[in-house]
Amino acid sequence: MLQAGYPVIGRRSKHSRMTRRQILAAYEAGLDANDPVVRVRSADVLMSRVFGRPKETVEQVKPPVPAEIQAVRDMSAEEREELWRRLVAIEEGLDQV
Repeated sequence: MLQAGYPVIGRRSKHSRMTRRQILAAYEAGLDANDPVVRVRSADVLMSRVFGRPKETVEQVKPPVPAEIQAVRDMSAEEREELWRRLVAIEEGLDQV
């Protein structure tokens, strides 16, 4: 059932069908192996068989930037500095505007 330290699972020819017990025995043999690589691979194969294969692609979705934040990004350094001064003055109650 084991070939070169790896459980042979999921690879069936037309003539061989593994029973559930044989499949579990192969996974168990892999999980009990002395080689940590074999144990990890066996656990990964077992989990993918139980839970299905995970999606192989990663989708990175950037949320849209709010208009106010984009307006601040588009400001020059002097405009941002003036905006900062006005916000600090409003918070301190010294708004002269």
